[in-house]
Amino acid sequence: MVNVLGVRTGEKTAKALFGKLALLAKQHSLLLQAFNPNSIVSERHLEHAFELASRSFAAKRNIARSLEAELLLRAAGTEKIDRAIEMVGVKDPARILLFSDKKIPKIIIGELGEEETSLLKLTEDKKKRIAKLFDISNSELSLYSLEDLVLERIALSGF
Repeated sequence: MVNVLGVRTGEKTAKALFGKLALLAKQHSLLLQAFNPNSIVSERHLEHAFELASRSFAAKRNIARSLEAELLLRAAGTEKIDRAIEMVGVKDPARILLFSDKKIPKIIIGELGEEETSLLKLTEDKKKRIAKLFDISNSELSLYSLEDLVLERIALSGF
């Protein structure tokens, strides 16, 4: 069971946010990864990326040293960590999508800030941004959903 939540944090820097996430992940024995909410089309986007990252580790075909980093690469559909961070990495540490491989305990959300469900909503601006990030054309969007096209891009990234 995976879990994705929008979270408003009190963190001012990405370094502080990721330090706190690492500590909380270790304390609660779970995987935690943060994403830019404006770059993730849906919960399914991250579920699919996690499945691909987990498979790559199981088959020993992973690129990254950690499952968290492999998840970031898979969510962006790229082998280059710099590009993955640019595409789906945290831009504003006060507004994140938090991913976990298990149900996220309420205590973790309380430690980070508060849940913000609006961060998961797919607005028109968000749709345009994601289409541009994943190089999705209007003609493709006339035939398929943005979510399906992003999942396809990730699956076909070929690494």
